[in-house]
Amino acid sequence: MDSVAELAAAVLSSSSKATLPISCPDLVAEEFLAIRYLSLIRSVLANLRYLMLFVSASFILAIVAWNSYPFQPSQLVDLFFTGLLAVLGSGVIWVFAQMHRNAILSRITGTGANELGWDFYLRVVSFGALPVLTWLANQFPDIGNLISKFLQPGVPVIK
Repeated sequence: MDSVAELAAAVLSSSSKATLPISCPDLVAEEFLAIRYLSLIRSVLANLRYLMLFVSASFILAIVAWNSYPFQPSQLVDLFFTGLLAVLGSGVIWVFAQMHRNAILSRITGTGANELGWDFYLRVVSFGALPVLTWLANQFPDIGNLISKFLQPGVPVIK
């Protein structure tokens, strides 16, 4: 068994593990490589999470900055923010869907491959709720007033 594919086929076959021709040093070397790759994958995922947090925070701060001064072509910029929310939102959903469907990442996280479970929807809502609420408050002032009234009791705590 020279190739990795033959070894994987032997592991996945119905034969017992005692018949596998893997010595102890080979198993230790494979685990060492797997741990190195796992740490690399986790660091990439952490950087991806920070990048998505930056994008959503930038979107929120851009809308707040836009509303701080009454510019004249507001309809065009509001349309731009709507399109930007659609593009960024679909990009985030697409990236999360690809991550949750990946067989290797699913095996690392202990979820099923090629399926979108509750964890996927929870992540999409956690990254998208604040930008969507900010956009809704920008587009519909009544919703913004409702959100402001809801958050008003917490303002003295921040001071």
